[in-house]
Amino acid sequence: PRLIWRVGEMEKRTHLAAIRAIKHGIEGHGLGHVRLDENDIGPDWQKAVLPTNHHIGTTRMSEDPRLGVVDTKCRVHGYSNLFIAGSSVFPTGAGQPPTFTIVALTLRLAEAVIAALH
Repeated sequence: PRLIWRVGEMEKRTHLAAIRAIKHGIEGHGLGHVRLDENDIGPDWQKAVLPTNHHIGTTRMSEDPRLGVVDTKCRVHGYSNLFIAGSSVFPTGAGQPPTFTIVALTLRLAEAVIAALH
């Protein structure tokens, strides 16, 4: 496959919305003050984002097989014993690295598979 990675205006809007939501959450709960760095919101915002990019959504999760590859239990549509766990099942990316979400998703899947075997 040939992959062309492009980051555009939609990603910038999403990045800025995530930063503002975090700032609002911290300040709104009186937990402190957040000072936004010009690198996060200025013309060079991509430099702050690109080192943490991840390929996400290639086997998207959806209850509707027309819109995704796996259901909410990470089971591939149409197969009873084929599962996928990882950031590829995310329907969209977030403003943070996905590692903890991947681990939680994988542990949930592992528990379900173990329970099904017993």
